[in-house]
Amino acid sequence: MDKREFYYPSADGEHQIHAIAWLPEGDVKGILQILHGMCEYVDRYDRFACFLAHQGFLVIGNDHLGHGLSVHNNEELGFFHHPHGDEYLIKDVQSLRKQMQEKYPGVPYFMLGHSMGSFLLRNYLFTYSDGLNGAIIMGTGHENTSTLNFALNFTRAMAKVKGWHYRSEMVANMAMGTYNDHIQKPRTPYDWLTCNETIVDLYAKDPLDNFTMTLNGFYTMFNMVNECNKKKRIEKMNKNLPLYIVSGSEDPVGHYGHGPLEVYMDYKAYGIKDIQLKLYPQARHEILNEYSHEMTDADLLYWMEKRLGS
Repeated sequence: MDKREFYYPSADGEHQIHAIAWLPEGDVKGILQILHGMCEYVDRYDRFACFLAHQGFLVIGNDHLGHGLSVHNNEELGFFHHPHGDEYLIKDVQSLRKQMQEKYPGVPYFMLGHSMGSFLLRNYLFTYSDGLNGAIIMGTGHENTSTLNFALNFTRAMAKVKGWHYRSEMVANMAMGTYNDHIQKPRTPYDWLTCNETIVDLYAKDPLDNFTMTLNGFYTMFNMVNECNKKKRIEKMNKNLPLYIVSGSEDPVGHYGHGPLEVYMDYKAYGIKDIQLKLYPQARHEILNEYSHEMTDADLLYWMEKRLGS
């Protein structure tokens, strides 16, 4: 296996996007592109990517704008772009996919989006689902429109006073403040991520994880969630695209299984032909970082291998 890092121009015209490729030895039987979540970066998927590379998959992913090594300095962490944040995120994802498909024409191509990356992926699929062999929607959720509209209006109003780069603990608490509520005696503010205390402690100590999103970051995320839940957009999706929705049953982002189920039912109602839902018992938000990750690894590998010819 070979691990390579590189950069490519962002759609914002200002940044170089950091990306990593995990290449298998021998022939590439499939490609998986990973869209990471909020307040993290793609190298956190190294263990899973190495596992797939040893199974013959090329794994690729980028640090989104405002994340990881795609920033000029740490002051930019948590800021995408105003006013085109979600647009540039999608274009950067598509740019990387285009590069890979030009290098490996005809190789089956999959995408995986986790958490914020799941909402980004769901929006991406409205435009770019053709040519994919499947998409894995991981750690996603479903929010009602009134809640999202309140969050968008509140964040926009605060930005008029404080600016889009401002970091608001109030908005952060509005978005994520209840995530530890189902955990008895949490050790850290990040226990909701996974039962694996080693992973939680590494996250808490990492400055590329442990930061508060800017108002622009939260506004962009709220908007992506709002857009991907609109039924008129779901109706336009490629009905032949295989979808696999996976989450932990104890994931607060998905309201403990209810959110992924609603997303599954929405896609099912609008005609997606090959769609599956799996909730992992006792697992929290980061199912790839749980103690039981071997089961998740095997399930995702099996799901992709069954669709290599689709």
